[in-house]
Amino acid sequence: MKSRPFGLDDLYNLAVPSDPQFAPDGSAYAFVLTQADRDIDLRASSIWIGTFDGDRRQLTAGPSDSAPRFSPDGSRLAYLGLDADGRAQVYVVTLEPGAAPTKLTELPWGADPAAWSPDGNFLAFSAYVDTAASPEPNNSPIAAKAPVVVEEMGYKLDGFGLRRGLRKHVFLIDLAAGGVRQLTHGDRDCSGPLWSPDGAALAYTTHDYKTVGSVLCPEIVGLVSAAGEDHGYLTPSDARLCPVDWSPDGTTLLCIGSDRWGLAEPHLWNVRVEDGRVSELLPNHRSNHMPGWESHLQAHYSPDGTTILFGEWRNARTRLLQVDARGGTPVELVGGDRDVRAARYSDFGVLFIAGDAHSIADLYFDDGTAERRLSDYLSERLPEVTFVQPKVRTFTAPDGRQLQGYVMRRDDVTGPTPVVVDVHGGPYNSWAPRLNEHFLHQQVLAGMGWTVLCVDPRGSASYGEDFMLGSDGNWGFADEGDILAPLDTLIDEGLVDPARQTVTGFSYGGYLSSWLTSRTKRFSAAACGVMICDQVAAQGSDAGSVYSYWAAGGPLWESYDRLRDVSPISRCGDVETPTLILQGEDDLRCPMGQGEQWFQALHSRGVPVQLVRYPDASHFFLLAGSPYQALDVYQRVVDWLLKYVGQPVIDR
Repeated sequence: MKSRPFGLDDLYNLAVPSDPQFAPDGSAYAFVLTQADRDIDLRASSIWIGTFDGDRRQLTAGPSDSAPRFSPDGSRLAYLGLDADGRAQVYVVTLEPGAAPTKLTELPWGADPAAWSPDGNFLAFSAYVDTAASPEPNNSPIAAKAPVVVEEMGYKLDGFGLRRGLRKHVFLIDLAAGGVRQLTHGDRDCSGPLWSPDGAALAYTTHDYKTVGSVLCPEIVGLVSAAGEDHGYLTPSDARLCPVDWSPDGTTLLCIGSDRWGLAEPHLWNVRVEDGRVSELLPNHRSNHMPGWESHLQAHYSPDGTTILFGEWRNARTRLLQVDARGGTPVELVGGDRDVRAARYSDFGVLFIAGDAHSIADLYFDDGTAERRLSDYLSERLPEVTFVQPKVRTFTAPDGRQLQGYVMRRDDVTGPTPVVVDVHGGPYNSWAPRLNEHFLHQQVLAGMGWTVLCVDPRGSASYGEDFMLGSDGNWGFADEGDILAPLDTLIDEGLVDPARQTVTGFSYGGYLSSWLTSRTKRFSAAACGVMICDQVAAQGSDAGSVYSYWAAGGPLWESYDRLRDVSPISRCGDVETPTLILQGEDDLRCPMGQGEQWFQALHSRGVPVQLVRYPDASHFFLLAGSPYQALDVYQRVVDWLLKYVGQPVIDR
């Protein structure tokens, strides 16, 4: 019997599955289960094994196990786990309950997920290599203080720090002979190795960070033999193409991305291995074929090579489609009101993970005749909790453009209520209308009787490329009306009290929240997370020079004045809204200095303002960092908004 609304402490009872993998004989599947662990303050993850009658058991102990991959004969599972120093290493384990894993790597900077060779004798993976090794030992105090000389972009990455001489390369583990061998070399980054069907070669992706930085850099498909012979690159140096699967006959690489550098919707492409000829798979079905950033849904061939399974991100949901490998018209396999977060295709059917307005993420299996639900984690873990469901709404922008969003509001609440409008990050993202394991302040406020509004303004992904590029070069000005008009609609409908409006957001949402408070005095309070307020200073982030193109439409030297114009700091003298600022100390995407600027600008004018600094927190700490810090963020957002708007509508 459901009897209470969601509380922030319920975070520790949320369990989220991801990365499902079929056993080769179809008798079982593996997946990752993530749940916050209070004792070690970690989003702990472990590998689980399931059968299609609904049984599930934990295979590995965690606390940070991921990327399970069955051996071709199904007897073993390779995965990533932490060593004693907290570095991800490649392990292998048999499937018997209680089996002890074997560690296969001991690399100083850890390893990426491993891929089995078709014969099961090798594992390929990528890992960092120090291409400019210091003569001093790594633990030397001198090595830690050595200067870093920067001559190219891509010298730092959010969540990693200064790269110094570290470059990522492809490695091979010989399971019979033992040992690890490096296959690719040089001052470049090579990752994501994919075995050819005959096991003779591996495709990989080279990321060209040097030119533009870590965001939207060119991505080039390379080829190397299993013996280490470099076969060069297959795709143009100005494209953004990543290989995701080989055709079973070995003649074609299925890739996802764009045939040009820059911001563009990712599509599916065929790359002929013989000569590198690139052709678009679905030129007449041009939609976003890459799901949201947290998904494990990659396009791949059916085992017989006749069809391709892929995800299409449309109207904020990802649906699962299949299409003839030669192209044609895609057919929907899973869609409707669900948001597909991961899927695998086999001779036995489709295994997928999806969420909707009633669930965060659960496992499903469709054998072609019927669909079975394999898990119901919310009912298992929080049977007494009533979640407020997001309900899809369509709004009209000031220029007549149609906008999608969702509203969260308790069914037993009547009349106008306080409102929080939550602006998503990106801006090239969107709000999936399903229950969300992140941004839990939305559930708490909705449970108190507030109205929660989430809108996808122009600049959001999944609504077509024209819409996604609709705010480029004009951030703030282009999309502010897309947030305010839906608010006005809810006020006109009698759902929102115009005297109790608040705004929040993280990353781009933090930018737009601060922008809105500089442009209107309608908001009673604002909470800006991992924000940018100064677009000129943002050129020093790990994103590099792309910020000026996104925000102001051109390079810094041509758009300096425009960058100032689209910066909230230029209008700080107009801000009166009490503002909470939440910033990570180690954020290299939206650096701490941005939050400090906004704090000092408002504080010097006597505007109520509070800056909260989170130690050891990178840009995505709210999504993947410390659960303690995430709960602190959610609680502070709720408390700040209540402080300036008043007591909750419904006493919890």
